[in-house]
Amino acid sequence: MNVDRRAKMAATERAAELMKQIMEVADRREPLFNAYAKRHTVLMDECERHVQIVVSLPDSRSSEAAKLLKQRECEAVVALLDASGRLTDRYNLEVEQIESRLAGLLEELRPALRIAGARERARLVATFCFWLKKTQG
Repeated sequence: MNVDRRAKMAATERAAELMKQIMEVADRREPLFNAYAKRHTVLMDECERHVQIVVSLPDSRSSEAAKLLKQRECEAVVALLDASGRLTDRYNLEVEQIESRLAGLLEELRPALRIAGARERARLVATFCFWLKKTQG
């Protein structure tokens, strides 16, 4: 492919911009997961507390008050599990949006890298690999 110098420079700049966007979008995943994990842990701790109350209650056949208390605690557990399900659904939706955005950016990156010169392409890929290694631990 015979491309003039300006086109190579423009493609290199576009590729660098796309890689920067890819890194920024991918970096949003970890804080999102941390926030999800914290909220989910709080919900599960609260749910466990209600389950422990239900388990510790005396046999519900003994009185109407005990039946009512057990029913309320069970309803609280169900409500917390529903909230946990909604939280998980929201998290999965946000992760799908991030993944979709990353896929789109990668599709845009491919043609720009093809036009960029070999030296610039190698530099961009090396920067990306360094970032990838850093983020994966």
